[in-house]
Amino acid sequence: MAKESFLCKNCKYNAPFGAILTDLSVAQPVSDGSNNRTKVKGDASVCSSPPTKVVAGHLTAISTGERIDIPFGTNTLGRNSSDSNATVKLTRDKFMSRVHARIVVQRVEGRIVAQVTSLKADNPVVLNGKIMPANKPFTLKQGDRLQMGQSVFFFTP
Repeated sequence: MAKESFLCKNCKYNAPFGAILTDLSVAQPVSDGSNNRTKVKGDASVCSSPPTKVVAGHLTAISTGERIDIPFGTNTLGRNSSDSNATVKLTRDKFMSRVHARIVVQRVEGRIVAQVTSLKADNPVVLNGKIMPANKPFTLKQGDRLQMGQSVFFFTP
């Protein structure tokens, strides 16, 4: 028997029916007759409005132990400063660019896949001790070590 779930209309997260819903009246499973899929009546959502981000992984700073959430979707990583446009601000490392890298996290065939791309040729991301070429995505694995500026992080999905 398949576990019943639905796609959240706000964040597109495939949530189990046991999740806390913003509108409990629409959280009733409706069979489509195939016995292998379940639909939801109405527009069920696990997110409050505005949509919340669903955490897909973490970067842990080696120097401080701080754990930084990485949400599903496309994110930019950069320095934590008032003039940074990064969607995920990491540390105040003055050697890190304001927007240093892009990380795309998605679910592929039931697995969480994260790809990081260095955005700076003159200030590259270092992945497991190797300089990443700019604008070429690399798939991250559990425990991969990323260096941006002088800050080093471990990735966990």
